[in-house]
Amino acid sequence: MIKLPKRVKIGGGWVEVEYPYTFRERTDVLGLSQSTMRRINVGNIMDGGEEIPGYAVMTTFIHELLHAIDHQTGHRMFDDEEDTSAIHGLSCGILNVLLDNGWLPKEFIGEDDE
Repeated sequence: MIKLPKRVKIGGGWVEVEYPYTFRERTDVLGLSQSTMRRINVGNIMDGGEEIPGYAVMTTFIHELLHAIDHQTGHRMFDDEEDTSAIHGLSCGILNVLLDNGWLPKEFIGEDDE
């Protein structure tokens, strides 16, 4: 299982990260950024009970970080429901840049160099 930080500093304050988080209140999400509570929750189990692959966990974590940063800066670029595909695309792109440039080892997300 991936190890995520217990908290991250965003702007002037700390945001707690809970992983693995079991979503009991909703089963249609893998992650959730709760800006007013300064908390990010990231799950490790899909709705069907199977484990979420490392790549998806990291993409979800980056996705929720972008929401938290967006809220912290006050820009609100990703507040609308239709912005979900934009933030998902950015999350995948950022993770690929980190992996492709060796800034995040593939072993970290449970993948090898094949």
